[in-house]
Amino acid sequence: MKWKSVSTASLAALLAGLVVGSLLGGGNGTGLLIDIFEITARIWILCLLLLAIPLISVSLFKGVLSIAKKGWLGRMQFYGWTIHVGFLVACTALSILVSHFLLNFTQAELLTIKLDQSGEPGSGLISILETLRPFISNLIIPVILISFVLSLPVLYLPNKSKIRLKGFMEKRSKVLFKWLRRLFIFLPLAVFSLALTVGSASSGELMRTGIFYILGVCTVLLAAVSLIYLLVFLFARNEFKGFAHSILPSQLFALSTSSSLASTPSILDSMEKLAVPTSFSGPSIPLFVTFFRINLMVSNPFSFFLLSAIYQIPFDPLNFATFLSMMALTSLASPGLPQTGNVYSLPVFLAAGVPLEGLVLLKALDAIPDLFKTLLNVTEISAIGFLSFKWFDKKATQTLKLETGEV
Repeated sequence: MKWKSVSTASLAALLAGLVVGSLLGGGNGTGLLIDIFEITARIWILCLLLLAIPLISVSLFKGVLSIAKKGWLGRMQFYGWTIHVGFLVACTALSILVSHFLLNFTQAELLTIKLDQSGEPGSGLISILETLRPFISNLIIPVILISFVLSLPVLYLPNKSKIRLKGFMEKRSKVLFKWLRRLFIFLPLAVFSLALTVGSASSGELMRTGIFYILGVCTVLLAAVSLIYLLVFLFARNEFKGFAHSILPSQLFALSTSSSLASTPSILDSMEKLAVPTSFSGPSIPLFVTFFRINLMVSNPFSFFLLSAIYQIPFDPLNFATFLSMMALTSLASPGLPQTGNVYSLPVFLAAGVPLEGLVLLKALDAIPDLFKTLLNVTEISAIGFLSFKWFDKKATQTLKLETGEV
């Protein structure tokens, strides 16, 4: 099943679950049935976590191995990463400000999602599944940090050892991704089960919260796109009009595919229109597409604040700072495919103390926000490619052209 069809099916499952849940909510003897659906959803979330954590670890190793380059490519990476970090900090700060404004300005009575844990048969299994959550939650941050720290010495291995290790990690990644795709086939069932469970108590509130989430996250993402335009204007005022015009086709392509990876050829074409030589854009743009996921650092703070309000979780600055740090690390491991960023961010939310049931329900509504997430990624990568070349010295550019035979 394709990622887009999964998103569409999940949205349909969410609506169906709300309808069925509202019908079952007032009935007698429906507690066991609702418990069964809740158990189904919790088992799916547990399986997803057990796949996501090793997948993040393997992907971090792959990422560090891919970054290890020398010479002029190393300088290109340095420019690209420097600009990316600047965009990341600015857009994350903007996301936090806009998120606070939206949540405080609306002053809406948001849904308090509380899954029923009654004395009905089946709630015992729910309690068992619930006891596993703190155990897994306590493992997440150590696993991510240990994986990252252990991957750094790999940079100093001989090239042959690096190649063998990268091949090993590639195989492990393919196996994990294969199982992830199989698990995602059942995402609509998990969403239906959660929506039914919550909808049996308060379907109307869930609908209002869902609409607020879609509008809010899209607002935050578009604000970040606008900020990147502003920064490009400040640093390349004379070329800004040409930049905005040249990247428009790649942005439209991003909106049609919801995939940063699929948008790579259109970004390369935009770079060519901006007179960026293929000797520069050819190796750098695919690298930027592979690692730069600014959408995760923009959309997830809004989700964090919204879910904290829903679950009435007190704000802890240290916990939020840890959340942002872990999200930044996992963003390096996330592939540019629809929905997969949600998989990689799931353990980080759990480690921050955010229950995953509400997160899965909100992410089922990501068919529309995914378009704007990809738009943000493509806009940032195009801006990084353009500004990196602008600041790349002329002597290095001539060397690149000579090495690649462009002159």
